[in-house]
Amino acid sequence: MWIGVAAAGALLLVACAGLVVWSVAESRPYAALPSCGDLLPADLLDAVPDTDRPRVDGRFTGVDEVSLHEDTTANEGFRGSLDCVVSEGSGDHVLNVYVALYDAEVGLAGIENRREEIEDGILDLEEGRFGQDLPGQSFEVDVHGWTELSAGDGGYAVVADYTDGEWESGGSHAQAYFSSANAVVSVSHPQDGRVDEGEFLGFLERFAGQLDRQLSREGERV
Repeated sequence: MWIGVAAAGALLLVACAGLVVWSVAESRPYAALPSCGDLLPADLLDAVPDTDRPRVDGRFTGVDEVSLHEDTTANEGFRGSLDCVVSEGSGDHVLNVYVALYDAEVGLAGIENRREEIEDGILDLEEGRFGQDLPGQSFEVDVHGWTELSAGDGGYAVVADYTDGEWESGGSHAQAYFSSANAVVSVSHPQDGRVDEGEFLGFLERFAGQLDRQLSREGERV
């Protein structure tokens, strides 16, 4: 199942149209991200559907610990990422939250690139070609439903299956992508078997809004 999440992660990531402008009145940039425990408190964990005794683990990984594939504008100003995994009491992984942080001063090109990627993702969803333009892609994407998100600076949520010649995801993946100031957020929620896309899109829409508010509340601003 988590192989599917990795493949789906190749579709990221994230954002909304418009120039990136920091101001006190609008979207003050983040200097640091909260811990996974602060970003995902008990009320957010309990909002994840069909989970039993959920808990969260994970940490922030600085750029010096990350191997970036290419030195491009997409990585310009990248400071690191917070990777949070939500598990049930049984130990099964049920949801992943990933937050990439870009430097508020030198990361404008990187965050704007991510915003353009999400705008492209929305356009691809509108035109029925989501996931078809990735370099070296070997898997197929079957989209069951999607919606635009108002969380942060905007984004989208999608429910889809991912398959290729060697493996099948075995179920659907509900995913959300949005940006918030100089942070880029993705949520992955894999499911066994086919799901009610309307139900899970509704969950992602609510969860993304709650996540953005929690990030704003707990993150350290510049």
